[in-house]
Amino acid sequence: MKKLYYKSDFSYNWKFNKKFSKENLSESYLENEKKLKKDSKWPFFFPCNVCFILIKYKKNYYIEKIVGAAIVNRFPLILALPISKKKISERHLDKTDFIKKFLNSDNISINLLNKKDLLNFKFKNHYLNQIELSKKNIDFKNNIIKNSYLSIDVKKKELKQFTSINFNTHKLFFIPIKKFYVKKNLLKNEQILWKPLPIIKKKIKFYFEIFLRKKYYKTFTNKYFYHFNKNNINYSKVISLKKYFLVKLKNFSNLQISKLNNDEAKWPIFFPSSLGIIGSFDKKKKINFMPCGSTTVVNRYPFLFAVSISHRKFNKRYDLRYSLKNILDKGVATIGVPFNNLSLIKFINYMGNTSKFSSPNKIINTKFNFKITKFGPILTEIPINFGCKVFKVIKFNTHKVIIFKVNKIIYSKRFNNTEFKWSPTTTFIN
Repeated sequence: MKKLYYKSDFSYNWKFNKKFSKENLSESYLENEKKLKKDSKWPFFFPCNVCFILIKYKKNYYIEKIVGAAIVNRFPLILALPISKKKISERHLDKTDFIKKFLNSDNISINLLNKKDLLNFKFKNHYLNQIELSKKNIDFKNNIIKNSYLSIDVKKKELKQFTSINFNTHKLFFIPIKKFYVKKNLLKNEQILWKPLPIIKKKIKFYFEIFLRKKYYKTFTNKYFYHFNKNNINYSKVISLKKYFLVKLKNFSNLQISKLNNDEAKWPIFFPSSLGIIGSFDKKKKINFMPCGSTTVVNRYPFLFAVSISHRKFNKRYDLRYSLKNILDKGVATIGVPFNNLSLIKFINYMGNTSKFSSPNKIINTKFNFKITKFGPILTEIPINFGCKVFKVIKFNTHKVIIFKVNKIIYSKRFNNTEFKWSPTTTFIN
């Protein structure tokens, strides 16, 4: 019998179908592991990216698809990487053997590919989690996947620097990024387009007013264009190879970090990340919202989110966040899923660039529709909100990673049977 293979560019269509008695439907989130054995797909929508790990272990190569990698600390640059370690269903497999090879490998690369190049992979099943290894897909000279526009490079001696956390179904690794390969075409001929927000065809309004406008320091958009700039202040060395630049990152002292301006403090690499809208309140039930561009899912059962929030002030881009104080004080928060909408993007830009520490009237200065739950405030005009409790806190030099466990899901009626379109990968623009 001929073996079947599957191809995908990872374009997703998703919609929920619920019975509503009110404008918002609130459900306790409970799952049974026995039922999950039939199919452990996510019961709701949250956009997470896709990357591919290539490891060289005892002269052999292995590739794994990973969902949910995210940068969680700025100085040093740290990537969070969740890998499943327990078989729940054919969708989530036991990868403990791969994890052992991963931790004892000669070389690791974490690769990002654009939509078209993903079609070069052959998957062994329709869940797209087992990849047929092909020599056509590997650049043996540099130990990276061919056509990757970005490959984070990790050598054997650096594996000892990995820290990790064991959850029930996944192991979460924290990987310091010291060097990477970037495609030479991104210097002149091409650029990357990344769309972080899901798109819907239905016209749905989001109400938002600002009474006193503020200058934005980092602008959120649903159309990120990325060009490589080899003169970035964060690079200590850029080595020109045949098809790639090999880039080494500088190590900054805390004093040097404090002297960086807002542009210099930007991420020194392009790594697509999902955005969650974090709702919190203080002890007096005064609300706050903070969009977080490093929000991702790190464990399937129980369903866990990771949210990375800066805890040190060293410029306007990285300010102290009042939301972090609220979360640590109360032990709860909400995580909302935004969609592509101009007014909602204005909300994200304002809330993301205004801290209640420096602007106590942050919320009073605006008008929008929200509701307070026992987990925190939620936006009533977005598709889904998650009510969460703090599960664990991990502190790095510039950021704290809050692990949240989902306890409640709140759906919005007006998005019922609405199709969301989204891709966890990028496209190239000439």
